[in-house]
Amino acid sequence: VYPRGTDKQWMDGRHNEFAQNFRSVDDIAFLKTLIEKLIADKVADPERIYVVGFSTGGIMAYRAACEMSKQLAGIAAVAASMPLGYEYICKPARPVPVIMINGTADPEIPWEGGLVSANSEINHGEVISVEKNLQFWRRENKCSDTAHTDKPPEAPSLLPVLHHYWDSCNVHLYEVRGGQHNWPGNNSPLVSPNPFSMGS
Repeated sequence: VYPRGTDKQWMDGRHNEFAQNFRSVDDIAFLKTLIEKLIADKVADPERIYVVGFSTGGIMAYRAACEMSKQLAGIAAVAASMPLGYEYICKPARPVPVIMINGTADPEIPWEGGLVSANSEINHGEVISVEKNLQFWRRENKCSDTAHTDKPPEAPSLLPVLHHYWDSCNVHLYEVRGGQHNWPGNNSPLVSPNPFSMGS
């Protein structure tokens, strides 16, 4: 199921122009209602509800994990990080498995955190760094300090990826070295090579 937010945006917790203009939008209520309908229609298994998002959709996935943890089996966020300050508000009722996919050269969601789409004249809000985001979810999921890093086999058309994970929890970071603001990979038949390509 591919829900679309108001004006192609989500009320994801950022203090930005969209949040100021659409104060009445309640996307958490929307997602909860959608999930309830899918379960009632026997389209979805209530034990296997996942939220996956790219960019602002990924930021919304983090908010869903914060506020809907009892309904979710896990989330995946691509080219996204939690809004600045939201790490103090986020209180999941239980651990939520998380997959993060971030490009180290993403100009829209900076690896080091800061302004979203910094070159835009519109206020898109701010996000925390990938490292701070990772530390938050490691803490919430009670990860051990034993870290592992794998380097999946490289393909000529893809940028190198480092897979970071920890013992005793379900938190995974896929660090796309040199990756920008796009879906990783360009060999999948499910996505167009352009603009989703991670290679140059």
